Amino acid sequence: MKTKNTFLLLFLGIWFFLVAKVVPDLRQGEHDAYLYELAGRCFHEHGLGCAHDREPFFPIVLSLLLHSGLELSQALPVFQNVFFLFSVFVLLSVALPAWHWSRRLGSALAVALVPTFLIPMNGAAYTESVSASLVCLFVACSVAFVSGRRVTAFLFTGGLVLAAFALNLTKGSFSFVHCLVAIFFVLGAFLWREKKLRFLALAVIVGFSSLATTPLRAWIFGQNGMYSRGGAVLFGRTEYAERFDFSRNSWPYFLNGLSEGACARIYGALCKEYAFGAENYLGNSRFAEGVSDEQLFRDGIKNILEHPLRQLIFIPFEWTKLILHHGTTGFARLEAGLVGAIVHSFPLTLALKILNLLLYVVFFYALVRNLRLWLKKPDLASLPTYAIFIYLGSYLGVYGFVTTVIRMAYPVAPLFLLFVIITFSASAMTNRIRWLRAGPSRPTLKNE
Repeated sequence: MKTKNTFLLLFLGIWFFLVAKVVPDLRQGEHDAYLYELAGRCFHEHGLGCAHDREPFFPIVLSLLLHSGLELSQALPVFQNVFFLFSVFVLLSVALPAWHWSRRLGSALAVALVPTFLIPMNGAAYTESVSASLVCLFVACSVAFVSGRRVTAFLFTGGLVLAAFALNLTKGSFSFVHCLVAIFFVLGAFLWREKKLRFLALAVIVGFSSLATTPLRAWIFGQNGMYSRGGAVLFGRTEYAERFDFSRNSWPYFLNGLSEGACARIYGALCKEYAFGAENYLGNSRFAEGVSDEQLFRDGIKNILEHPLRQLIFIPFEWTKLILHHGTTGFARLEAGLVGAIVHSFPLTLALKILNLLLYVVFFYALVRNLRLWLKKPDLASLPTYAIFIYLGSYLGVYGFVTTVIRMAYPVAPLFLLFVIITFSASAMTNRIRWLRAGPSRPTLKNE
């Protein structure tokens, strides 16, 4: 045990050394990190009087880090990585309480080191890392609320409410995600009848946090704060699907999701039609013409209601970006000599795409395996995987109608790996318990 703990501490030291070498890109350019920094400094100087309707929670976090006296480029990667490590450790502690703390910490470190899921070492000045941490805490508090004792459930209620409200103020779409999560929790009441009241109470708490966020945003930021770019994004995605020619565009779209470079070499300028900005352009161009976000939001809903089947069929196309389009560059860089060069190299990017695709295959295998168990007789051991699954389903369902799914893969991507870890660990644990209860078998003689 001492040897394992020594290696764990060494692993932790290496991880922290790499974290200290991460530098976020805060230069003014064609991405939002610079705008987030400006908003954070505005909050730091003027408090809530600095109205910022675009994802207000993250600038508040940045303003708090500015109080530390450190440079934001130094404080942000450390905070985001420590917060993420803590949240994954809490989720594993709730999901696998039989594991020793060192094993849970080691697994959390392994997840934190996987750059497939996180912009280099959680260093970018974007909402995604903080969102990923809050999502893990949300799921952990939900599981603890249902399965824990009364005192424990009461304590985790506060954490659940705080995580839900923080997420809702981080991205407007989280309010819709949590509405779907609440519906799934109601369905959980029918699966786990012995925990029916807990699930229903959980659904009420999550649903209330979602419904209360909309008037809160409107009160703080005005009526348009309820939509805050959401209308332009929703309309752009749904309008793109309305114009999408499935027979002609499907293969180039999938190829561009896998590799923009390969698509450009084969199809040339045509691949611009399948780029990330192509979907956003349709909404942003109308917004630039003076159409309000509120009207664009209503037009997007109209597209969904007029052709629901077409919009639903296009969702898997949007998801392919989440599954296939992964890189290790942009927004932050790892300045750690040879290690940094490897992290940002093309071979590693290609390997990560392949490993990511394999992860989804294993995830779907684990999902089918769990669905069979849930339908037969769900028990509390499968509750963590159920909670992760319903959050993933709700999240991907909502983000299947928007174009930020590439970057917004990060808040839920760690849950895919955690789902696989918890599934097979809980399964092995359950089989071990059954074997111990049954007693070791002994060979039977023919004469007996």
